[in-house]
Amino acid sequence: MASTTTEFNLASAQASKLDVDSQEFLTFALGGEEYGIPILNVQEIIGYVKPTPIPNAPGWVSGVINIRGVVIPVVDVRALFAMSSKEYDTTSVIIVTSVGTRVIGAVVDQVNDVLAFQEDQMQATPQVSSGVRTDYITGLGKLDDRLVMLLDMQEVMSGQNLEALAKSAASAHHQAIRGLAEAGIGGAEAGKGAKSKTKAKSKTESEVVAESPVETVETATAEGDAPEAPSVEGDESVDF
Repeated sequence: MASTTTEFNLASAQASKLDVDSQEFLTFALGGEEYGIPILNVQEIIGYVKPTPIPNAPGWVSGVINIRGVVIPVVDVRALFAMSSKEYDTTSVIIVTSVGTRVIGAVVDQVNDVLAFQEDQMQATPQVSSGVRTDYITGLGKLDDRLVMLLDMQEVMSGQNLEALAKSAASAHHQAIRGLAEAGIGGAEAGKGAKSKTKAKSKTESEVVAESPVETVETATAEGDAPEAPSVEGDESVDF
């Protein structure tokens, strides 16, 4: 299933700067709460497509997807944050993010908008009772009546999480290479089999021709009498 890009102008969001002291975050919904990640970490947003599973991957790794020929791992943020599972629907999206030198997809319930927070609109990391680790959160953004938990993607995808993700991506890569190799070997063997069958068939036909008796027909010679034509009763001439 091909991925479709969600209508969201990230280029203009990244280019717009309300103030040199402001920080822009892409906000999204997850489990009834609103979260934000730095807009500079976001490459694009695509509609949800079911990832291809990776054997023996952690439960929070949904699998991998192919975006214009590039295979990237996809993280189920709900599972990573120990939230209850949810059936993804038409509002679910995959946020393609860059974390260091890696490109990672993050599945969220829905994307909201881009908010710019001034320094006085952000406060220190709050004490939360949910499954989100406090070291994943850089602070709490407040704008009008909205409260947004600001995530640090470097922390979210660091340490054991990044190591597990790297192993999963490597496993998917090796699995794809093995599949291509097996397909190539299978195709070669099928080609050899077809060639062998064709050769055997040709040989059989040759043997049949060689072994078949050749019927000889005696023809009249100048010295002999010509064979008598069959007699036909009735008219002397018969049209053929």
